[in-house]
Amino acid sequence: MNRIMKMIAAGMLALSVCACSAPKEEPAAETASSDTQNPVMNFVGRYGWNRATAEISAEGERTAVIHIHWGSSAAEASEWDMSGEFDSETGSVYYTDCVKKDMVFNEDGSVKSEEKIYENGKGTIFFHEDGTMTWEDLAENIAEDAVFTFAS
Repeated sequence: MNRIMKMIAAGMLALSVCACSAPKEEPAAETASSDTQNPVMNFVGRYGWNRATAEISAEGERTAVIHIHWGSSAAEASEWDMSGEFDSETGSVYYTDCVKKDMVFNEDGSVKSEEKIYENGKGTIFFHEDGTMTWEDLAENIAEDAVFTFAS
């Protein structure tokens, strides 16, 4: 009887080891999306040039969200908000949804007035290997010759 119990126990142990070590299969689509990172993550952060700052963030699988703040003076500034899909081959983001607004501030820094100047502006943000960023704004060519440097 003792011998039979040992054989049953050994069989159960063998079955449990096989069950635990069997590879689990996951659908290919789940594995692919969980293994990839939005390539914009390599460029996320703050960039600066003169009185302008650009904030880059990543959204979804390939989207870059860009916010640019450009101070005209202590009391006035312009802001641009846009987004687009990152192109890994060119290291760029083409956008067609840019909204520009001009703002005037009170002495305490609060917004006194805000005016939307345009929407659906187009252009391209280029990320360079040296850690800089350039902006080709097709709506008004505001950043010609500007080279934004990574700040954080």
